[in-house]
Amino acid sequence: MSTSRSFRTGTSRAVLALMVVASAGCQMFGGSCLADAPTSCPPNPPTYAQVQPILGHACVLCHAPDAQLSTLPLDTYEAVFARRDAAEKLVSTCAMPRDGVLLSDEERRTLLNWFVCDAPR
Repeated sequence: MSTSRSFRTGTSRAVLALMVVASAGCQMFGGSCLADAPTSCPPNPPTYAQVQPILGHACVLCHAPDAQLSTLPLDTYEAVFARRDAAEKLVSTCAMPRDGVLLSDEERRTLLNWFVCDAPR
């Protein structure tokens, strides 16, 4: 097996393990990550003005231009919109946020509804 393929396989396994552990952690805090992810947009979807404070305290700590994950900023609408599909998957599986930041059930639901509605302004 080539080094490149071995690295990818090892990386895939590590990511899968992280998602399983994160999902279990979310369930311990009262959420059920996959079961409560919305499948369609609600009648009155949240707007960016409603999710911005959640992003500010849960995401921008690490995802800002001068932060640890500066290559993946989430500090503007445009930046979040560009990464909305990946962000939705990470929030729905409770893989994000990390570093001791917890979303309340309502905050998580608001973010997921916003994502499933294609992130309205």
